[in-house]
Amino acid sequence: MLKLIFRLTLLSLLSQAVQAQDYSEKRKELVREIIEEKAHFPQGVPIQSDIRQGVNRSASIPNEVLVSGVNAPESEVHAAIYKADTNRLVSSAMRQQGGLAMPIWYSSDFGNSWQLSPFSPNPPNTNAVLFGGGDPNFVYDDNGRLYYSWINLFQKSAVSDSIFWALYWAYSDDFGASWQQSPGRAIAIDKKNGGVQNINALTVFDKQWMAADVSPTSPYYNSIYCTFLQGSAQTGATYIGLRKKGPNDTEFTQVSVNVSTTNWAFIQFGNVAVTSDGTVHVTFFASENGQTYGFYHCKSADGGLTFDYPDEITQANVPSFTAWDPNPNLTGVSLQRFYPSCYLASDQTGGAYDGNLYLTFTANGIDTTETYGLDIWLSKSSDGGDNWSTPIRVNNDQQDRPHQFYSSIYVDQTGAVLLGWYDRRDDTTNISTDYYVGISTDGGELFSNLRANLSPTLFSTVGNANNGFGIGEYTQVLGSNGSIIPFWSDGRNNNGNLDIYSARVAKSDGLGIAEGGPITDLIDIRGLYPNPASDFITLDYELKSPSTIKMVLYTVQGKELRSVEYNRAAGPHKETWPLGLAAGSYLFEIQTDFGRFVKPFVVH
Repeated sequence: MLKLIFRLTLLSLLSQAVQAQDYSEKRKELVREIIEEKAHFPQGVPIQSDIRQGVNRSASIPNEVLVSGVNAPESEVHAAIYKADTNRLVSSAMRQQGGLAMPIWYSSDFGNSWQLSPFSPNPPNTNAVLFGGGDPNFVYDDNGRLYYSWINLFQKSAVSDSIFWALYWAYSDDFGASWQQSPGRAIAIDKKNGGVQNINALTVFDKQWMAADVSPTSPYYNSIYCTFLQGSAQTGATYIGLRKKGPNDTEFTQVSVNVSTTNWAFIQFGNVAVTSDGTVHVTFFASENGQTYGFYHCKSADGGLTFDYPDEITQANVPSFTAWDPNPNLTGVSLQRFYPSCYLASDQTGGAYDGNLYLTFTANGIDTTETYGLDIWLSKSSDGGDNWSTPIRVNNDQQDRPHQFYSSIYVDQTGAVLLGWYDRRDDTTNISTDYYVGISTDGGELFSNLRANLSPTLFSTVGNANNGFGIGEYTQVLGSNGSIIPFWSDGRNNNGNLDIYSARVAKSDGLGIAEGGPITDLIDIRGLYPNPASDFITLDYELKSPSTIKMVLYTVQGKELRSVEYNRAAGPHKETWPLGLAAGSYLFEIQTDFGRFVKPFVVH
């Protein structure tokens, strides 16, 4: 019997060793795929040192500064708002213009107009060759300092020189207009000699996310935390790492805290948030056995120095990771980018739901395939992450086939939980895609759903202009006391080009369509007045370049009432329209060569 027990124990240990070796190979493959995905721009293309040098959209606007109106696809957008002055907005996205560019736009008037920062998020080396990168990410501290992080994958020069994977950061003290970098520049960086042939030898720092401790009573007040996947294709060592910058530090710590610890079969998509007591919370998507997948949570009570053991929040069924759908087709999104897009937010308002944690993700079920279509899910914790609620569906269309995917989340100053996501509920073919927002004012129990865009994107055209990269998996939703402010990648022209759009959806009026417009500095819409209106309404705007201007009146249900078209030169203009409309809510659309803009207004 003892011999039998010994043999069984030995077989079990051997089995575990083989299993661990298999997981190591899987993790190596994951890191190689991350490197390949990041290097999605043409090898050897010089860095665009001036992102203002875009491709002209039409002959009518030669040599102009095109921000989002440029005929080059922009995707994977992130944005931030300064809660102490919600007029201050900032956004960035990945632009493929022959090589990688990451323009930064900022607004001081609640997104009514945008300016382009001259800062170019590129490597410091003069002759560097950029192979790829991305993942723009912002966070504000409580003093109004704005932090920005991004990834560059580059070679030091055109000759076979050192190759780098760099997770860089910069900060702005003027709300995104200008930027400074510390002497060290990097949150994390790895270098290999010998050029691009050693690209798979690099340690990667991927899918970073930042959070700030903004609670004045916290012992770690104004610390900045950054989580990321740290992985090696050579050893298979892969984990969720964290580095931090204290309020008086000039650099981030240069040694990663291993947050996830466990020897996972798969791990990725780390996210971080801080609660009012200064506790640092980290979530991630992982599998212990390569068969079942789920979301995990761990926390630190000592400012990110140590973390407790990860606990499972919930399992999740995500195509390409777990069970397959009969036809796992998400038109416009490659199978390799079927991501759960899991994001964490915390309530730091001091209100009724202070301390709540909210996790949103994309899946088509929890522990089984519950629907054909993907859905937006939310789980919450009201006790510091010790217990989590059974996930609920946020999209309320009550259909099992349309896809809803790639959500983002934000908790505003009132404690309202805001979500934004791509949504196909309005297309029976499951291809045309809108952008929806959801709002909960009861701590994440019930959500209303509103469409934020005016025109859908035919996703069969998405990816045609950026090597199949498509929209990326990042979107962003923000909020102020009275508005929901989503940002998304939009291809409504259905020619493969993608522009960054933003909207301002009133939380109170429930309009089904309430769109802002693309982020561009080629038109400044100064006002639509009077609002409320009676007999007439005036559009006050300035063009930085000549453009055709078409103005259209709609009902809030999207029915066109009338339209007029002008050819206008560069400069200031005012257009006044007689109305003759019944009392109610309406939409005023301005169509330009640079994109569409929508303003809601009321008739008394």
